[in-house]
Amino acid sequence: MRKAVWLVLAALLATALGFACGVKAPPLRAKLLLPNNITGKAYRFNEDGRLIVSFRPPTRNVKGGLLKDLGGFFVDRSENRLSPDFCAGCPVTYTKRFHIKALKPRSRSYVSDVTYELEDILTPGNVYHYRIFAHDSDERFHPRKFLTLIVYYDSPCNPPDAIETETGDKLVVLRWPPPERLLDGRPAANLAGYNIYRRSDQSGWIKINSGKAWNREVFEDTRVINGRAYKYKVRAVRNWQGTLIEGPPSPVISVSPADLTPPPPPVKVGVASLAKGVSLSWAEVVASDLAGYRVYRRTEGRAGFKKIGPKLVPETIFFDVKVKPGVIYFYRITAVDKSPAGNESEPSQEVRIRFQP
Repeated sequence: MRKAVWLVLAALLATALGFACGVKAPPLRAKLLLPNNITGKAYRFNEDGRLIVSFRPPTRNVKGGLLKDLGGFFVDRSENRLSPDFCAGCPVTYTKRFHIKALKPRSRSYVSDVTYELEDILTPGNVYHYRIFAHDSDERFHPRKFLTLIVYYDSPCNPPDAIETETGDKLVVLRWPPPERLLDGRPAANLAGYNIYRRSDQSGWIKINSGKAWNREVFEDTRVINGRAYKYKVRAVRNWQGTLIEGPPSPVISVSPADLTPPPPPVKVGVASLAKGVSLSWAEVVASDLAGYRVYRRTEGRAGFKKIGPKLVPETIFFDVKVKPGVIYFYRITAVDKSPAGNESEPSQEVRIRFQP
């Protein structure tokens, strides 16, 4: 009798746990399949002064498994005036909610490859708290799975009003005065530095000071190509209560770097009389942008050299056939680069020869 009772109890327990043949375990509760926390939160200010909050969606549910149901996001906002009695660490009341629908990833992309953005208009002198939830297709979310962002906002700095430029070989130098006022007319304060932006015909605007705001009023851009046109603009960054507030851009300037450095002059110039003319040779000039050489000649008793031969001599040898027997000639050679300016080196040491065929 006792053995039969134990068998019945064991069967009931197996059925309850889903171990009995043909009986499935109960499904996970719905809240365990809800989206987990978002990732990659960040913020910036666009050129119109609006706050842009960006983030990446979760890829896992709250149980840790692969997220299969993402409907969108709720973003709650709290706005509080920074008065003397404001309590920075006290709980806040969220009074506004934004709703962002989930996007379908592009072909051969993942859910985590999509970056979402929220645009908001802020009022100077306020602190804003944001709370971001991911929800499923039924707009259900886990109440404790959210990320927060706190933004202190005040008037940004005016942009630099005059940018001076200087160019060199693969180099653009920018200089500007610091801003004297905030956008609302108050004296500039809490200046953290600048963000420098550049674009060319081959790309859109990109920030070229990596990492933190640039803390000087001069910037050397060495990642440029000679002869290509570039545009630049500078935005001042203000650090207010730990929030980096980027102001409007300076007027856009255009500049094109140019190679103004000539190659070194040729050396080891040799000269000899042959049956039909004068033969010249010299050592090859080592320069990555070498285009060729120019040959100059003068006769004894004349001060000025004149270029002879083709516009550019491609090799390190030249044969001058327009010479007369018994006349003394002087020669010198220059090197020319491939830049649009066609930079020409200093001349080699001159060589002298009396042509005797």
